[in-house]
Amino acid sequence: MSLTKSRIPALLRISSEKNTIKHLNNDIKQLNMKLSQLQALFEEKEAQLCRLRSNGNNAASILDSNVGQGNNSTPSSAMRTVETCVSAIPSISETEQAQERATGGPANDNGREMLDEEEFPEVKVEFQETFLGHTSPISRCRFSASGNNIASASVDGTVRIWTYDSSTPTSRNATIYCGAEIMSLDWDCKSDRLLLIGTADGGIKAWNVDAKRVVCDLNTSEAFPSVLDLKCSPVEPVFVSAAASRKQGSNYLDSLGFASLTVWNMKTWRAMTVLPLGEDPPAITSLCFNHNGKILAAAATDGMIHMFGPGYMDGWRTLPHSAAITTVDWHPTLPIFLTGSADNSVRVTLLS
Repeated sequence: MSLTKSRIPALLRISSEKNTIKHLNNDIKQLNMKLSQLQALFEEKEAQLCRLRSNGNNAASILDSNVGQGNNSTPSSAMRTVETCVSAIPSISETEQAQERATGGPANDNGREMLDEEEFPEVKVEFQETFLGHTSPISRCRFSASGNNIASASVDGTVRIWTYDSSTPTSRNATIYCGAEIMSLDWDCKSDRLLLIGTADGGIKAWNVDAKRVVCDLNTSEAFPSVLDLKCSPVEPVFVSAAASRKQGSNYLDSLGFASLTVWNMKTWRAMTVLPLGEDPPAITSLCFNHNGKILAAAATDGMIHMFGPGYMDGWRTLPHSAAITTVDWHPTLPIFLTGSADNSVRVTLLS
C-alpha cells in the first residue's frame, strides 16, 4: 500500500507534464501557421518593392498609399512580427527536455519516445524452426499451396524441398541441382505436386515432388536467358514465364535488357503463345494473376504495368510509375492491384 501511495504523485506529475507537452505542440503548430502567413506577406511586399524599384517609382510613397487603403502591414513591421513569433516558439532542446521529464527517456525529432535497443519488447514466438541444409546464401523461398512444404534456393544453383512441421511426412524432401543461379520459384496453385524453377541460363524446370524428379526441362530462347519470374494460373493448367535479355549495367535493374512473356501449357509442356509487349519492350520483373485467373499483371522496368485478359492477346497498359516497378500483387477478391517501384512509391490501383 505504501509503495502504491508513493507512486501516485510521480504518475500525476508525469501526466501533468505530458499534458503540458501536448499544449506546447499545439501552440507550436499555431505559431508555425502564423509564421507561414507572415512570411508570405513579407515576400509579397518584398516583390512589390522590387517591381517599384525596377520601374523607377518612389517605393515609399506607394507603400503609404497602400496603408491608407487598409493594409497596415509593411515589410519591416511584418518582419518584426515574424521575429517575435520565432522567439516565442520553444526550442527543440526545450521540448526534448520536457518530453524526457515526462517519459523518463529521450525523444526523437517527431516527438516520439526513443527506446534503447534493450528496451524494445521481444516478439512472442510460439514456434520457430531453422533449416540448415543449404551451404550458400539463400536467394528465393516459397511455401507450397497447402503450406506443408517449402522450396528454398541458394546462389549456388541448388533448390531444396523440405518441411518445417515434424508431423508432416518428410518423404518429399529433396535436393535439386540446377547448375545455374536460381532467378524464380513458383508452386502449382492447385496442389503441392509441382514446383517450377527458373534459372539465369534460360532454364525452366518442373519438379514433381512425389516422383522426386524433373518431369520437364524447358528452355527459353538464347536471346532471353534470365527467367526473372514464373507464375502459375490459379484456375488453368498454364503458367507464364518472364524472361529478359542482358546488357551492361552498374546494378541489377540496369543489367536487364528486353522482355519476353511466354504462356506454357502444363499438360503438354509446350509454349502456347508469346504475349505482345510492343517493340523492344523493357524487362518484366514481376508477374501476378488475379484471384480468378482472368487478368495477368506484368510489371516492367520502364514503370509500366502490362495487363492481359482472357485469350491473353488483348493487352493494355496502366498509368506508369516514374521508375522501374519491382513487384506487383493482386487483392485476393477485388479488381485492385498493388505495385512497388524503384521511385520509392507503393501504389494501389482499382480497375474500372
